[in-house]
Amino acid sequence: MKMFILTTLLVSSMSVWASPYDTLAHALNEQVMIKDLRTHCDIPQTVPDEKVKSVFLNSQINHQSLSAAGSALKGGRQQEYQAMIGNIRCPTFEKQ
Repeated sequence: MKMFILTTLLVSSMSVWASPYDTLAHALNEQVMIKDLRTHCDIPQTVPDEKVKSVFLNSQINHQSLSAAGSALKGGRQQEYQAMIGNIRCPTFEKQ
């Protein structure tokens, strides 16, 4: 019984330790995708990252390609990631 409790506590604390790393990895991947979408779609730096993120997340036409790109980036599959970014249809951004 003591071993079960110890194992449960250890596993619980490991998930707490992984959480900040996962959050950081997600944030870094998000920054990479925004940067690459800016390059692919020639989006001016005057358009805030939050606007870029919002426009692409609300794009039904790009949903599948964005999901696949995010998965490939997370999995370290760079060629697949680049191919999916290349499939993105670029929206129009208003001049800021």
